[in-house]
Amino acid sequence: MVFKLSELKNISDIEDCFEDLDKVQVQGDLMLSLQAGRNDFGTQALICQFVNTWVRKTGNSSCLILDAVMRPTAEEIEIFTKQVCNLSAVLMIVRTGRKIYYRGKKEDITKETTAAVIKSLSGMVPLVKNGQKLFRQNSGTACVICFDHSSEIEYQYNGWFYKKTDLLEEKGFTNFYKASIQAIFGQRSFEKDLALLPVVIESVSGIIKELFENTDKYARNGFGIYAQVPLSPNMRGVIIQLHKGNRAYYLEKSEVNDPYHRYFSHPAIFNNEQEEKLFLEISVIDSGPGFAPLRRKRPLNAITPLAEKVTVIECLEGLDRTAEKRGLKRIANYLLRHDGFFSLRTGRLNLYRNFLIKMDKVENEMTKSFFDWFLDDTGIEKLNEASGAAVTIIYPVSKF
Repeated sequence: MVFKLSELKNISDIEDCFEDLDKVQVQGDLMLSLQAGRNDFGTQALICQFVNTWVRKTGNSSCLILDAVMRPTAEEIEIFTKQVCNLSAVLMIVRTGRKIYYRGKKEDITKETTAAVIKSLSGMVPLVKNGQKLFRQNSGTACVICFDHSSEIEYQYNGWFYKKTDLLEEKGFTNFYKASIQAIFGQRSFEKDLALLPVVIESVSGIIKELFENTDKYARNGFGIYAQVPLSPNMRGVIIQLHKGNRAYYLEKSEVNDPYHRYFSHPAIFNNEQEEKLFLEISVIDSGPGFAPLRRKRPLNAITPLAEKVTVIECLEGLDRTAEKRGLKRIANYLLRHDGFFSLRTGRLNLYRNFLIKMDKVENEMTKSFFDWFLDDTGIEKLNEASGAAVTIIYPVSKF
């Protein structure tokens, strides 16, 4: 079987791929497009998560195929490496000794593709100019990925988030967010002052810090008796995109009647069909053991779906049981105040919370706050296993 990621148009397509992956057991090649395809909300992170799962579940005889009849040129490979899921895929698979080919002929192009990806990865390392950190290139997407198995320390502990090997304090994440917006503005003409209002800086920097700190602590090693054993290959990262458009623009970037679609259909979002607004899409991804296996200290197949959901909710709650200013409680507070959106794909679950829907203040049960993505209620739709976690936040900027 060949998994053609260029054909994945939405979240349902990606879930179909997870289902097929469970059927192939060991052998199944991965095909990636040279050109960027459609990018619905949350799909970049989920495709990265699928690639990570493919790496974990298939054998080393499986290979990566670039979707080209003729041998790709150096320029085409460079364009290929600018796509987040492509860059991540190459750096995850080469560690396992797998090869890279192109479709038209089984000719090994691993060396040149890897070299191009390393060059592209170096663009994620901050450029320090006059004491200020900057992105090295302007782009419609700001992305930083750390690869723990890299032999280069700067790719394990990217300077946007670390000082040597220590995670930066929140000010460092504020600098990352500001530089991200500046890099995105280099290509798009959004209103800078609107996107950099203090309330937005505080909220978004705090969200990124809390999510990345969590994945830094819990997603880099195994679980149970392997709790001190680093996972290899292993990645974690942050993707930021800034969107501007009217309701039709946002509805086009989601499936009809899925939770994103219902969120942007809500009458409170737009005053009329012509009004344009800014939204930030922030995704944090990792290739770790996932929420439930880590907390339960046992494989996912030894945990019932109900126990998995209860455990994941406990993890989300447990990030902060005492302090108002830390963990999910802090993130939820930001999203609640500003009518945001939260989704999480981990293990066999895809959960979300639409913060436009205000919960009863007496309601303290988080299990009733998070809905199943496909059932749209508090039940459980058991999905096929996905490695690690992919969190996507939708944060409205135009409110301010």
